[in-house]
Amino acid sequence: PYSLFYISLLSCFALVLAYLIVRLRYKTRIGLGDGDNERLTRQIRVQANFLENFLPFALLFLLTEIHNPGMLLLPIIGCIFFIARLFHAYGLSLSSGRSFGRYYGTLATWLSLLLLIVVNLYHSILLLIYALEG
Repeated sequence: PYSLFYISLLSCFALVLAYLIVRLRYKTRIGLGDGDNERLTRQIRVQANFLENFLPFALLFLLTEIHNPGMLLLPIIGCIFFIARLFHAYGLSLSSGRSFGRYYGTLATWLSLLLLIVVNLYHSILLLIYALEG
């Protein structure tokens, strides 16, 4: 149930980010590319960065839930990732430079991904050992 919720929630956020780009394109009358418009460039990067991190998260999150259905940390990881992506999107939307949102959003995103990677690798190694032992 956690993957259903968090992947759906994050997909809704992806739609919001896409809408913001379409709205900005309409305002600026830039149909393709960024037209050297810094605000549009940032908004495009916000969405692209979100999608670059969302796909591995979704796959790892789903695999973790399938192989560790009782893992109590799973909803916490999902919540942290979602909040991290909100922080990052907000920070990058405001400035191309350093910001609190970008820094801590990136840090929390990477920690969420790293935790899921470690859990999945650990579980897969245990399964391999079990399979080899017969």
